[in-house]
Amino acid sequence: MNAQREIEKRLRQKEDEVRELEQKLNQARAYVEAMRDSLKLISKSAEGNGDTIRPGSMIDQARQFLRKTGQPVHVEKILQGMGRENTKANKVSLSGSLGHYARQGIIFTRPAPNTFGLKEFDDQITDGPPEDFGRDY
Repeated sequence: MNAQREIEKRLRQKEDEVRELEQKLNQARAYVEAMRDSLKLISKSAEGNGDTIRPGSMIDQARQFLRKTGQPVHVEKILQGMGRENTKANKVSLSGSLGHYARQGIIFTRPAPNTFGLKEFDDQITDGPPEDFGRDY
């Protein structure tokens, strides 16, 4: 009987130890999850500061093409200029991605349906006509 009590005592001690370790593990998991959430918030706020497009992505290729053209372009011509196939899936994907940035007022603009430009183009627009407008040469 004495051996049985000793084993039961050791069993309770080990079960208490397991509960403590599980509690520490749960706390550590909560901490890790909080850190992941913090990273997500930081990366989302970084997106909001403007120019955080992943180099080589479709969005980056579209921006490079628009910079070359210097004016807003329809999504079909953007795809063509990027060397991509003009399929419905590609148009929907690119329009959706560019539209997301345009709605947020970041990097891209949408002056017409399925037509996208760059915000930097808006900075180039001057008030009124050019100085030589209407002049006879």
